Amino acid sequence: MLSLSIILAVLCVPSVFSDECQFTQDCNVKCEGLQDASCACRFGSCITVGHYWFGVTRTRDCEEFTDCDCSETPETCFCREGKCISDPEDKWECHNSTDCSVLEKCSDKDCTCRGNLCEFECTTVEDCIKGDFHCSRSIGSECGCEEHLCTHVDRPKQCEEISDCVELGKCTGDAPCSCDESQCVDPWYVNQSWREDYPTKNCKNAKDCNYSIANCQNDKCTCENLEKVNKYESWGECTPI
Repeated sequence: MLSLSIILAVLCVPSVFSDECQFTQDCNVKCEGLQDASCACRFGSCITVGHYWFGVTRTRDCEEFTDCDCSETPETCFCREGKCISDPEDKWECHNSTDCSVLEKCSDKDCTCRGNLCEFECTTVEDCIKGDFHCSRSIGSECGCEEHLCTHVDRPKQCEEISDCVELGKCTGDAPCSCDESQCVDPWYVNQSWREDYPTKNCKNAKDCNYSIANCQNDKCTCENLEKVNKYESWGECTPI
């Protein structure tokens, strides 16, 4: 079994990909499908940055780089994941947004220091939407642009359960509906390609009826007329008992 010190060493040292970038969003394609780590652009290179594994007991040596013994040399001193880093080969871009002004990529932009990286994501909310940032794909929130970073802005709450959506007129009691992230939306299966040919299919079992049909909640329906909609799945129709 790996010792904690070895685990921490592996997690704190990023591995470098190839190709150049300016900001982290430029690395999206290269880092697509990455698991158990995050992706970032550091000094023009896309890198993967590991994180502490869930359940690993650890102690924090710092909250800020000023807590570290190396703080007198801030250009090579950083607090990452609660650990002090002073390796000149593991430098990061900034401690605060003022540090970003010396980087060429920020020479004509007001970059913001986030996670020891100088980032610039937006001037307007539209930039966040066009750039396909996570906020643009969220159900419960919409995009905001603060300090040139894309942020999540909570949408007004619509529901706690699908009966609330029926009361609001967002859907009807006998049609598919979902309360997801406090918003009234179509259930996930409505947008499946097979449903174009099987528009009345809305369940694989009675649990699906409870999930997405308001009039079927509390076990008032069964799932009948199962039919194979593709090679792997059979779907039926929620039918009142």
